[in-house]
This record gives sequence, structure tokens and C-alpha cells, in this order.
Amino acid sequence: MNDDKWTNEPINGVPGVTNTLGKQGCALDLVATIGANANGGNTTPQVLNTQTSTFSETGNIDINWKSAGNNVGLDITRSTVKDTKAAQQLLQEAISSPKNMYVGVQVPITVQGKETPHWVGVNGLPVVDKSGTEYLRVSPTSTHDDLNRTVNSNWKYDKDTGDLLVKSSSVLGTITATTKTNSTLPVDQSKKNK
Repeated sequence: MNDDKWTNEPINGVPGVTNTLGKQGCALDLVATIGANANGGNTTPQVLNTQTSTFSETGNIDINWKSAGNNVGLDITRSTVKDTKAAQQLLQEAISSPKNMYVGVQVPITVQGKETPHWVGVNGLPVVDKSGTEYLRVSPTSTHDDLNRTVNSNWKYDKDTGDLLVKSSSVLGTITATTKTNSTLPVDQSKKNK
């Protein structure tokens, strides 16, 4: 859902060349994409970025997961690896859940020679390669995450399947999202009446 139309917009109005949706908007992109997939809405990262409740405070680019989820009709729970189930266990629960459950993980990626945390959606059961290393399959909404970045040793492209994979052991945090009932979704004003 990363789009050139909003890639240079400052996150939460905070100025700075790196505080843009294109540079650091991965969490907003993940929430908007899950919300659009789960609820059929047309919420974009740009729309979420205009809602002050999406952020932990004014003048800050840190996302408030619960409020951001509410903005797109989702119940989102954010956890670090230290205080949650392993991502692969969450994926198994998502697959077997009677509710639509979505899983996102925070993993390291290298940008301009510096390792930084990055959010991606994951899906399906974990994949184990020939060496016995377990990977998570990056969801189609995040498959272009290797563009303009260096996917470090925690990432792998499977030429046989076309999947972008990330090591389970590299997960720094997780979110799980389920749809809310009776939610009112924001409308992307640029698409209204078109």
C-alpha cells in the first residue's frame, strides 16, 4: 500500500526528511492494509496519518496501536517478544481461529547501512529451510519491502516459491489484529464521489 502519492508526507505533521510515510510509515501501512483487507474499507496510510488519535501524542511519530486499530475497525494487541507468544504460535492461532486474525511482526532491516526495526505482515505456517532455520512468510502487502533497502541476513528470498521470508528468531515484536463489530471506518476523501 506504499504509494508515491503520499510517500513524502510527514508522519503526524512532524518535520524531518526521515519522518515521512515512505521512510518510517511501515506501522501505519501495516494497520491501514490490515484494516482495508479485514473490513473492505479504503483506508490508506495517508488517511490514518491525518487522524491524531493514531499517534501516542501530538508532535510524535510513535503509533498508538489500540487507537490506530480503532480508526480502521480493528482490535490490535501489540507485544514484545519477551512478553508474548512466539510469532509462529500466533500465526498458528490466526490460521485456526474462527475469527479473521491478522499477524504483523517487527523485524530488523538495514537502511543506509544502519539496522532499524521494521513492521511487516506475515501469513501462513512457518517455513523451515534445508539448514533447519525457521522463517515466516512475508504477506503480499509487504513483499516490496526489499526495494530501496538492504534486507540483511535475517531475510531470504525463496526463488522456488517467490516468497520473501524473514527469520522467526529475528522477531522483535508482534501485533495481532481482529475485526471489531459495528465499526465506523474513515472515508478516503480523495475517492469520495468518484
